[in-house]
Amino acid sequence: MGGIAIDLDSMDSAYSPFFGGAKRLTLTAKGVALLAHCGHLPDISADDIKDKNKADSLAKVLVCFQAGWMIIQVICRQGLGLPSSLLEVHTVAHVVCALLMYAIWWHKPRQVASPTVLRAESVLPLVAYMYSASRISGEKPRGIFGKFLNPRPVLKQMIYLAGHEETSDRTRQLNSGDQQHDIIQASTFDQFVPLPPGPTSNHNQERELGFPDDHATTTRRKLAAKAVPIYPAIRSRFQTPEGDLRDMLDPVSNAEYLVPYAAELVQLHPLNWPNAGLLRRTQSLVMGMTLWGASMAYGAIHVSAWHYFFPTYAEQLLWRLSSVWITFCAAFWLIVHLLAFFFPMIDRVWIAYNERRLGLLGTGVITLLCVLCGVSFVGSRAFLVVEAFVSIRVVPRGVYETPIWAQVFPHL
Repeated sequence: MGGIAIDLDSMDSAYSPFFGGAKRLTLTAKGVALLAHCGHLPDISADDIKDKNKADSLAKVLVCFQAGWMIIQVICRQGLGLPSSLLEVHTVAHVVCALLMYAIWWHKPRQVASPTVLRAESVLPLVAYMYSASRISGEKPRGIFGKFLNPRPVLKQMIYLAGHEETSDRTRQLNSGDQQHDIIQASTFDQFVPLPPGPTSNHNQERELGFPDDHATTTRRKLAAKAVPIYPAIRSRFQTPEGDLRDMLDPVSNAEYLVPYAAELVQLHPLNWPNAGLLRRTQSLVMGMTLWGASMAYGAIHVSAWHYFFPTYAEQLLWRLSSVWITFCAAFWLIVHLLAFFFPMIDRVWIAYNERRLGLLGTGVITLLCVLCGVSFVGSRAFLVVEAFVSIRVVPRGVYETPIWAQVFPHL
C-alpha cells in the first residue's frame, strides 16, 4: 500500500545518484519485514494507521447494500417466476466478487498518498542493500523480448566474500582485468564481488550485457556490503553456494563464500497484488485462494443460468462451456494454492519457476498449464461479457415486468 517509504532527498546529496535518480523508495512487505528485523521499523500508532483509511464503515455499508440490492432483485424475480436476463446474471456475479473484496479490504487503508517516511542518515547502508537486492537495481534485458522480462537484481550477479587478510590475493584474482581491482585491493573487509565466469563464458561480455559496472554501482555495492556486518538479520538470510556455483568458486583457506539474499525489497511506486514483494508464507497464498475462490463463484453463478433463454443454441452451448471451464480453472488453481499452503515444497517449485531455476521439463509443464489455462480462461470470460450484452437483442417478455414487492414482503 506504500505505507512506509524512504526519502532519498533528505539524505546527503552526494549519495543521490547512486539510486538511479529516485527521490523516494517504497518498501514492499518483504522490505518492511527486513526493516523490522534490522531494528528500524518506525513506531506507528493504530490511530495513524486508521487515519489512512479514507472510507468509513458507514460509506462501505451503503455501497455494499446498494450493490447487494441487485442480488435481492434477481432472487425475488426467481421467487415470483419472472425470468431474468443474462446481463442481470452477469451483474450478480460481479456484485458477489465486489462484496467479497469489500469484506477482505474492510480495514485496509486506501490511497496512501502520505506514507510514513524514514529520513535517518544511519539507514543508508541498509537502503543501499535493499536497492541492490531489488529489480530496480538491474538493467533491462536486451533483445526483442527484453521489455517483457524483469531486470535481474545486482546482488543476483554477486557473491558475498567474508573478508580476511588471507583472501585478498584470491579476491584480486577473481577481479583482475576489471574495474573492481583497485577497490578490492584497497580493502580486505567483507564485500560483494562479481560472480566468476563459467568455464565456457566470456566474462567481459557477460558484464557488458547484464551487469552495470560504473561509479554509482560500485559505491552502492560498497555501502551495501557495510550493512551486512551491521545487521545480522541480513547475514542470516545468506546461503552457502551449491552445485555448479560451489565448484566454480574454488574454496580458499579461511575464505567464506555466501549467496546474498536478493528479493523485491523496495520499489519506485507501490504496486497492487500480485507482486514479488509479498511475504509468500503469510498472506499471498491465502489471498490467492480467496481470489480464485471468488473466480470459482463467478463461474458458478454463470453456470446457474444453464436453462436460461438464449437467442440461439450455439450461444447457449458456448455459455455453458465457458462458465463450466471458468469454474474448473478457478477450482484447479484454488487447489494448487491450497496444496502449496500446506506443502511448502510445492511453493518452492513455483518460486524456482519464477526465478528460472527449474529444470526444462518442469518449466515446460508449468508454462503449458499457465498458457492453456490463462488463454482459455481469459477467452471464456470475454465471451461471457460479450454474450451478456449481445443476448439482450432477444429476451422473453417477462424480463420487462417489475416484481410486486407486496407479494414478496406482505407487510409492505
